[in-house]
Amino acid sequence: MQTAPDMHSTPSAEPAPLTYHHDEINAVHEFKFHESTPRAVNVWLDHMERIYADISTDAQVRLWMDITESGSLPVSYAMNKTYRWMSKLDVHPNARMVFVHKPDMLMYLADQLFRTLRLNHLQTRFFTADHSEAARAWLVER
Repeated sequence: MQTAPDMHSTPSAEPAPLTYHHDEINAVHEFKFHESTPRAVNVWLDHMERIYADISTDAQVRLWMDITESGSLPVSYAMNKTYRWMSKLDVHPNARMVFVHKPDMLMYLADQLFRTLRLNHLQTRFFTADHSEAARAWLVER
């Protein structure tokens, strides 16, 4: 995995809040979060802007969000920033997003919440790390 460029910090030796890898074979954008901070959300959204820059409506976006190391992201901050970013998009292609996490009741509740939301273009599922193979299978199914 390559380290994500961090445009939200000074050129210090501060570690990146996440790493990013593009699995070109399965067309999956993989993010591994190292910290649960607004900075990590900002760096993720920087990547998302680049991914969506020239995207078409018939594209299929696949996102692997590994939060096993960081734990849950700052929910209110992430939702607000993501909503603002999404509202600026001209194109909303179909997207699948998997969160891979450690066992946590909060993640179970988040999974249930996302399943009840009617987001026509976005499907989201949460899997514990020991079910990462099932998560990958769900993410790449057509």
